[in-house]
Amino acid sequence: MIPNQQMMLPQQLVGQQFLPQQMMGQFPGYGGPQWGGMGGFVVQQSGQGQQPQFMVMQQQQQPQQAFQQLQQMQQQQQQQQQQQPQVTHQGKGGKGGKQGKGSSMGIGNRNEGGKGMGQPQQQQQQQQQLPPPPPPQQQQFHQQSGGDQGGNNIVVQNPVNPYRFASPYMDRRSIISTLIPDRTLAQQFTSTIQIKGKRAANDPNSLMRMCEGFTLITSILNNTRQEDPSVSAEFLAKLEETGTRGLVLDNSNKVRGKEPDQRVKRAMTDRKLYYELLSLYPDADHNRSMGGDGPKVLMVAEKPSVAQSIAEALSNGRKRTRKGIGRGLMVHEFFANFPPTGQRCAFKVTSVVGHIFGLDFEDNMRVDESRLFGMKTVKKVEETSAKCKVVEHLQQEADGCDHLVLWLDCDREGENIGYEVISITRESFPDDGCIYRARFSAITKESLDLAFASLHRPDVNLSLAVDARQELDLKIGVAFTRYLSKQLRSLAQERWADPEIKTISYGPCQSPCLWFCVNRHNEIMNFKSEPFWEIKVNLHVNGQYITATSKRGQIHDKLTADTTISTVNSLQSVQCSNIEQSDHTLRAPVALNTVQMLKAASSGLGISPHKAMKIAEKLYTSGYISYPRTESSRYPLSYNVNAILNEHANHPIWGQTVSALLRTNRGGVRLPTDGLDVGDHPPITPTKFASRSELNGLDWRVYELVFRSFLGSLMPGVRYSVLNYSFNFKGEIFYCKRYQMAERGFLFAMPWMTKAISPALAGDRSLETPLNLTRGSHVDVHGCDVVTDWTKPPPYLTEANLIAEMDKNGVGTDASIPQHVQNICDRKYVVVCGDPYGYGRAFGRTLDHKRVKEPEPGQGRYMVPTEMGTSLINAFNQVDPELVRPNIRAHIESEVSKIADGSRFKDEVVDPNLTLFKDKFIAFRQSVQAVQGYFSAHSGYKEPMPRHRYAKEFLDKYYDGQRQAREEAKAKAAQKGGGKGKGGHYGGGGGGGN
Repeated sequence: MIPNQQMMLPQQLVGQQFLPQQMMGQFPGYGGPQWGGMGGFVVQQSGQGQQPQFMVMQQQQQPQQAFQQLQQMQQQQQQQQQQQPQVTHQGKGGKGGKQGKGSSMGIGNRNEGGKGMGQPQQQQQQQQQLPPPPPPQQQQFHQQSGGDQGGNNIVVQNPVNPYRFASPYMDRRSIISTLIPDRTLAQQFTSTIQIKGKRAANDPNSLMRMCEGFTLITSILNNTRQEDPSVSAEFLAKLEETGTRGLVLDNSNKVRGKEPDQRVKRAMTDRKLYYELLSLYPDADHNRSMGGDGPKVLMVAEKPSVAQSIAEALSNGRKRTRKGIGRGLMVHEFFANFPPTGQRCAFKVTSVVGHIFGLDFEDNMRVDESRLFGMKTVKKVEETSAKCKVVEHLQQEADGCDHLVLWLDCDREGENIGYEVISITRESFPDDGCIYRARFSAITKESLDLAFASLHRPDVNLSLAVDARQELDLKIGVAFTRYLSKQLRSLAQERWADPEIKTISYGPCQSPCLWFCVNRHNEIMNFKSEPFWEIKVNLHVNGQYITATSKRGQIHDKLTADTTISTVNSLQSVQCSNIEQSDHTLRAPVALNTVQMLKAASSGLGISPHKAMKIAEKLYTSGYISYPRTESSRYPLSYNVNAILNEHANHPIWGQTVSALLRTNRGGVRLPTDGLDVGDHPPITPTKFASRSELNGLDWRVYELVFRSFLGSLMPGVRYSVLNYSFNFKGEIFYCKRYQMAERGFLFAMPWMTKAISPALAGDRSLETPLNLTRGSHVDVHGCDVVTDWTKPPPYLTEANLIAEMDKNGVGTDASIPQHVQNICDRKYVVVCGDPYGYGRAFGRTLDHKRVKEPEPGQGRYMVPTEMGTSLINAFNQVDPELVRPNIRAHIESEVSKIADGSRFKDEVVDPNLTLFKDKFIAFRQSVQAVQGYFSAHSGYKEPMPRHRYAKEFLDKYYDGQRQAREEAKAKAAQKGGGKGKGGHYGGGGGGGN
């Protein structure tokens, strides 16, 4: 449109003035967003015939003339309406409510009766004189607008509009019913203009203008227009109740001021009364005080708690919070300068709940397992994300925003989630130039401010690496698991008398993890015990008794042992033949990374890796520690270590140690240079002061572990001397040791590291006291103690040992290792025991439906495979050992890493590895009979008996118990008689007993 263009408009509108969006309320296409810069519309009589002319007065071109003309028209209209008689309106309440009386602006909805804007008798008679439908050009526009005509929710795009904070989300029906209380007129309004999808109407302030224009034009055409604004009885009652009537209305019930007072807006807690208040100020710009129509930025975090912390840090606590349409997903809104553009923008910070999509097969019907390697995969919304309506929530919040900032965890998984968010909001952000990535390692104000000031671009290669790993794990794992379950499930249920066994699973990472445990189990079973004798002499030195140990250690020859014992017993005293002193230094540990934290939590605190990682993630999201998934063990040069130490100088537990460290280094504690900087994240460090009362038991223990490890890495090493006293018993040398601490160093922060010097020293501090002896001194002999024992096999792997083996061999990542360890426990392949040889429980106790008691702290957490776990790995070892050994998984991990650094394409990694595993699967399937032999109760295969004497008696009891359990199960089945078999997860049901 251009100024002075002629249009077909009703005769009654001649001489009236309208705002652009007011005109849209009656005539779609007249005065859309493209008219925002124009001053207003004035309808004038055309000089040619009786066709009215629609003239646009642009302020930039004819400001003085336009305003004078508008002023004259206003004066004429006021004079005409003063001569017209006042009409009293009787309105009908909302649906489900009572009939009520009110003025021109009333309220009514479905649930409560309200005061409606009634129609006088003369208005009812003129209802047939409504304006004609739009001309063909406007009808075409109306059809193309594509919106619905019902009462759907509006996708609000302006995050700072005052309407937003009146209710959790904007309801179009509520706004229309408030501003156009008459139901007939409201229905006509919604059927006249298409609202959904139009940016001008998505803004409630613009919608208010459109409703206002519709009511104004309708009143002009029906000759029922009133100049004086009226309010509902409810609104008046609220003004009286809150004592704010004088701020809105004067003594003549005229509206005061051009904008509503902020005190009144805060008093209107009911959203309908709030809308009514804003409708009294049609010329006010309700967006002006909130930033207007400036750029809008959407920020997305990985968890709701992280989103809240980000909003608190970037807004300095000056934010508003509302609920999104997603369950539990809040939206935090504030204003700040946006560094990439340098503009002041309106920000919305919200979150997802982890991965939005999960990978699955496009056609998940049962097919031959070998075909799964080539089937297409699709990403489907995860169950948790679907329940929380994450997709709908992000699409609604992104609508109308100009920039997207991703605040996901800074690892490969976080990058993958970021691209899931991008795919959902791509319609709102079609250009990658408006998408940014924040990289941070701690949820502190300093770290978040720094990340906000230096935004990056998302890295698609990291996301593709995750996609490649997901596709490989899905196709390989599902193909093998379905086939194994189909072939072995019934055999396993019969052999171990456990009908709850539903799945025999295989995983490219899970199976190598189990292989480490079974390999140690096989070493234990094949170990051959031998007898030995160990001799210790009791000596009396200056009033104290000490023990000297034979330099031979374990004596495996009985004759030699008897000879030595006889020699010792023949002497009453012995001479100190030599005293040797050697100086040693134990370097301080490097900074804490994920693997070291998991090992320390398992061995020192008795917490499983999976649980320790969950606690660490909780502490991270709460702002107590830095990001817990990192491979780096060296601090970056920019790390401000002294700030954290000064914060903890007055801590009730380790404050004295911290203060001593600060006093020693008055110029500031220097960062150690040891360790490895992988470049992913800094090491795990504390970020916020916490006392024991702030955190519960396990949370506090993990936090204490992190801080003490951090403090120990900054302290000097341990310097000590070892005194070795030797005693000569006619050629047989016995010795004892004492330790002198020159500098305890990091042991003040990490006392459990004393065992690194000597396990005996950790439990006996008297060993730090030197003996008052000189070379040639004589001491009294008080007999000897002889220990007769058998050599023991190596103990089962602890969780810490297993994590170290996986990390060393490249099986899994620092983020996935805890889950793989947990998986083999959940699948009943491994149980965790407190005894190093598994003697504290019978093999396969979990298969007998008996829960294995968790080891006590300090006992150790040993990974003991069950018979089903050993049978599975031994079967693979016979058919194709590469399928369960760590080499092939390490190769896949290295190939996936090449995708992440951009040196390989995804297809170049996925396709060859799928072909490799498909060939192995076909070969494995051809040898399935050999695999079934390890699971069949009638094949004659039995767990090999151990060659060492300690485990034999326990295994004998175990086999007797298993045999008895099978007999009892058969007896119960025979008593029940024939029954209908029940199908499992992967196949049909079996027949019942006879």
